[in-house]
Amino acid sequence: MKKKILLLALITLLLMPLTTIAKESDKYKSKNFIETLEEEKIKLENKNYKETDKQVTIYMFRGTGCTYCRSFLNFLNDISEDYGKYFKLVSYEVWRDTKNGELLEELSSFLGQDAGGVPYIIIGEHVFGGYSKEYDDTIKAVIKEEYNKSEKYDALEEYEKAKKEQEREEFLKSGPFQLACNAIMFLISTIVIVLFINKKSNDIMNKIEESKLFHKHHKNK
Repeated sequence: MKKKILLLALITLLLMPLTTIAKESDKYKSKNFIETLEEEKIKLENKNYKETDKQVTIYMFRGTGCTYCRSFLNFLNDISEDYGKYFKLVSYEVWRDTKNGELLEELSSFLGQDAGGVPYIIIGEHVFGGYSKEYDDTIKAVIKEEYNKSEKYDALEEYEKAKKEQEREEFLKSGPFQLACNAIMFLISTIVIVLFINKKSNDIMNKIEESKLFHKHHKNK
């Protein structure tokens, strides 16, 4: 029984790296709605604003001091009294943060709508490459539309799922994975052979002992 437990423990130990290899390790710096307004020195209009799990997430890629980015933030601030219960903001500064810039490139490529600049705004399945006052009514309609969906589409989550799947597939095709599989098979084969030899040795020893007892019994007669 102990040998079986040892075998399972060794296999689990070797398989652990294979199950964790595809974890998302990249970390990106983001700010919520209130933090973003504070950074741009914009006074929050809705003092009762708070974030909930039910709100639709607005992803915004921006540059600190960007005029159009600031205009969009002012627009969200202006409608926060009436629409603040429907949305929350996750913003990524890309002019100073290289990793955030890489995320913008990868995410926009994944969505099939390359970013030509900032702001780059994602609301559910809707993408706005830039901002102007002409988008205001459309954005308000999209916020409500996405909020009322029973299953909300999260572009960043979908991107991360796709990235993990791609990394998993690439790893399964890689040399290290094959080496790991071969090592596991070799280990299992070795343990099986050792257990088999050990069992045979025990059987032989038992037969020898039985033979000794048999001869001893007959000798005593």
